[in-house]
Amino acid sequence: MSVSRLLYSRLLGDQFDSLPEALRRFHAAPEGSRATGVLRVVRAQGRLRSALASLLGLPASGDAVPTELRVSVEGNRERWTRRFQGRPIETVQWDWHNLLLERSGPFSFSCALRLEGSRLHYEFRRAWFYAFPLPQWLAPCVVSHVDGRDKGWDLYVQINAPFLGEIVRYEGAMAPV
Repeated sequence: MSVSRLLYSRLLGDQFDSLPEALRRFHAAPEGSRATGVLRVVRAQGRLRSALASLLGLPASGDAVPTELRVSVEGNRERWTRRFQGRPIETVQWDWHNLLLERSGPFSFSCALRLEGSRLHYEFRRAWFYAFPLPQWLAPCVVSHVDGRDKGWDLYVQINAPFLGEIVRYEGAMAPV
């Protein structure tokens, strides 16, 4: 499979070549990639927020959470398996109308990819519950970006729920294996 057919190269187009080397190589592997790192995970306070985070299978809080990311290329889609302290969270990503779509259980999210220097922004656009689009006021929102470094990247992910605000946030350094 050529790089031009891989998900992130399709979405970023000519900007793909401007990604920092570690990110470009990670997203250009035709069979998929693997990375490991240590993240700081913060779950928001409160019973309702904690219950929702648990229901969604989001990671528990920790200052130095060992994390593994495995990406498997499946045709035009990618399966992302994240393991926080060995506990998996699996999503599937694909492109749709020049947006990145990611499905996790009954929820799907779309975002636009925007490269700014060494930072790749994932700009949240819309959410669905199964096939039903959620209105903005009822939709969860994900705020995320990765910053390319010489041998890896730093990441930041924040997941917010309507009316509740932040549910979980994780950040730290990852490196390809």
